[in-house]
Amino acid sequence: MSLLLAILTVAVADSLGSGSPSEALFSRRAPHTSVEAGWKGRSETDPLIPEEGRADGEGVVDIRTLVRPSATSAVSGSVQYANGFKSGVVWNSSSDYSVVFPYVMADSLSGNVRKETYAFTGGYAFRKGEWNFGVRGSYRALHEWREVDPRPRNIVSDLKVDISSGRQISRDYVLDLSAFYRRYSQSNSVAYFNPRGANSAQFHLTGLGSYFYRFSGTISSYLSTRYSGNGAGLSLTLFPLGDKGWKAALEYSFLDNVHHLPNLNEAPYTELVTHDVLLGADYSGGIWSAGGRLNAEVRSGFEQVLDNGIAGAYNSLMLFHMYSGIFYEASAHGNLHAGRWLFSAETAFRGFLQQYMYPGRSFSTSGLRLNAGASYTRSAGAWLLRAEAAATGYIPMSASMTIPAKYTLEALQDYQRSRLMRVSAAVAGLCASFEAERPIMKNIRGVARASVCYDTLNSVFYSITIGIIYEKSIPSFSGSILCRYGLQQARLR
Repeated sequence: MSLLLAILTVAVADSLGSGSPSEALFSRRAPHTSVEAGWKGRSETDPLIPEEGRADGEGVVDIRTLVRPSATSAVSGSVQYANGFKSGVVWNSSSDYSVVFPYVMADSLSGNVRKETYAFTGGYAFRKGEWNFGVRGSYRALHEWREVDPRPRNIVSDLKVDISSGRQISRDYVLDLSAFYRRYSQSNSVAYFNPRGANSAQFHLTGLGSYFYRFSGTISSYLSTRYSGNGAGLSLTLFPLGDKGWKAALEYSFLDNVHHLPNLNEAPYTELVTHDVLLGADYSGGIWSAGGRLNAEVRSGFEQVLDNGIAGAYNSLMLFHMYSGIFYEASAHGNLHAGRWLFSAETAFRGFLQQYMYPGRSFSTSGLRLNAGASYTRSAGAWLLRAEAAATGYIPMSASMTIPAKYTLEALQDYQRSRLMRVSAAVAGLCASFEAERPIMKNIRGVARASVCYDTLNSVFYSITIGIIYEKSIPSFSGSILCRYGLQQARLR
């Protein structure tokens, strides 16, 4: 996940880093297969990210498996399918906003978008003496479209391959080094079936209310774009072989995304380079655990000066560094088990700074996030039940914006003003969730989950899931439901 969305999402820390392909070898969970289906969604009166819409919802099918062919090997895999919608999307005709912003194609009209996602993951890991090795591949395909003018149609392809190698450095710990390569692509096209709908121009936004004036409008040559990205990363992870001990991770990754105009001989007109760094450590003492994180993401945006293309090829004359964005978060968290109770708390200082070079523009905000929750687990006959409640809050520390009216469309300036007001607001929220499991036949049990969050800005996030799990041993609940199942709480800047 982009750090931008992490900054905008309140969630109690549950995992440290993206994980190594070799970690499946040391999982204390028995081989299992799960099949789950559900629905999740949100509704925001004043959306935090208007480019993602005021509301969304999707049905999800999720299949996961872990197999151990031998005592020294493990095979893991997953398949996900989702189909849903986003409503009230503004100033964004592209997909994967968190990956490609600020370079998106957009119009000022609000519209609804349909979406469909396929995702696949497969991995294999084995141990040879004190050494372990792993490989994992994942692929995600996304299709988004609108059925009224203007009609964007976007197709995303996202491939990632990880390899890892590690060694048991003591009786209790394994040190693992992993690397990955990522290939990202996205194609966008906007069509107008009704000529009268063409009065809403498409803008090629470049950040903080600026846009590429030369290629904006309704000319068909300007209504198709393509992103082509390559990325890589390294991570060093220390994890314990038992229930107690330290886990630490240091990760770095980058993605270089070039934005093309396919109808103008694939002219490259913007480029976005994203760097992500994570440093974190957790300690588990059995009934308690504590840890901290430092996250940072740096975005650098470049714009091309192209010639007039009189020979059919748009050649680059100059390349300027025009946009920069720095997103950061420092957090600390802790958990305490007390019988059937689990108490958790987290605090984080987060913020971001965005700048556009000329005409000079800036946008910055920072604030303090607080989370606290408690859960209670018990058995009732054949049932295993768990209920959880959590409170979350965001206290703004600073917010400022500088956008010159002389060089900015009035609609884009109003849009940025409303964003500043949104991120400057203090917010409080409450979350609740419930989970139940029950054996339905030998080695097979059913599971059901439901969760909901509400905040003082009238934002609602909800999910409901049912499924079956095949597993020879039935584990007790561990960690926070709000963490384990990705419940989005009130999303705050």
